[in-house]
Amino acid sequence: MSDWQQVSTFISRQKLAVIATSAFSPEAALVATVVDDALRVYFQTGEHTRKAHNLVNNSAVAFVFGLQLSDMVTVQYEGVARRLSSTSEIKRCKQCFIDQNSPTTKRYLNHSSAIFFEVVPTWVGYSDYRSSSPKVIELTEFTKAHV
Repeated sequence: MSDWQQVSTFISRQKLAVIATSAFSPEAALVATVVDDALRVYFQTGEHTRKAHNLVNNSAVAFVFGLQLSDMVTVQYEGVARRLSSTSEIKRCKQCFIDQNSPTTKRYLNHSSAIFFEVVPTWVGYSDYRSSSPKVIELTEFTKAHV
């Protein structure tokens, strides 16, 4: 399995991640996520949240995936967030949450204040501590060749 596939497989199995944003004040929150083959991460939040307000002024985000101690694997992910605006993008994003069995329920997906973001990766670090020699992968190029 290639490094890209190993990272992609791990992230796609994760249903939750911690997201960090900063503009007016730093903020970290647990969010439900889904990921596509290009390692773009999608999440939903309310338009009234601190993360939403921060992203208006600073589109840089970071995630931590791998919240189970038993996994002994973690991914740190940095990227640039873009709010989805077209009806077709939002519909496709909602379907990804449903298809990937996300804990984000239809109640939240269809809430009147729900907004959706796509995050394009700029740097991804994978650390696997399951053996005496930890495996560390760093991805810095995100081209269509990996998809």
